[in-house]
Amino acid sequence: GKAAGERERLLHQKKDLTPKIANGPIITTNFDAILETVYGDFYPHRDIILGDYRTNEMLEDFDDKRHFLLKLHGDADQSWGRVLTKAQYDRAYSKDKEISRLPELLQEIARSRRPLLFLGCSLELDRTVQELKEAGLMTSNAIHFALLKDPGDSTRTARRNFLVGELGINPIWLRDYDDIRPVLEFLVRVRA
Repeated sequence: GKAAGERERLLHQKKDLTPKIANGPIITTNFDAILETVYGDFYPHRDIILGDYRTNEMLEDFDDKRHFLLKLHGDADQSWGRVLTKAQYDRAYSKDKEISRLPELLQEIARSRRPLLFLGCSLELDRTVQELKEAGLMTSNAIHFALLKDPGDSTRTARRNFLVGELGINPIWLRDYDDIRPVLEFLVRVRA
């Protein structure tokens, strides 16, 4: 539908620039292989980690500049570690460390000194965002940003207040997702 079309357009615009911005881990909840394809061209040595089965290693390495792609909810081609159904979400986000280490990993991400850039994420209060919020993303030592489509005058202030006040994420409003490329090009220039 319309959302899928916008997502595809967003991925097309960011695919050749995002790897030049990221200097460390890339984290996604998406199942598809587009990030592996894009990042493979730039970082062929990047590890792909599904689910939370190597959490200890990731917790130690998250603040390093080590390159890895962490697919929090697994992969479309592998059933192990996939988080799609309610039962899978309940298991993945369990507070019992014997069942899952994903909440612990999200807490570490929230507390790290790394700034986060949210792309293609609505930042609605889903379980991943809720876990980051509970883990103290707002009080981390880093400044976080999100590229989001401008919701319009009637809800912009309320949406910004929620993102900054509740999550500690500074929105960068886009008129349309076509505006994402100039923003990413700017970030590449600043980072260089």
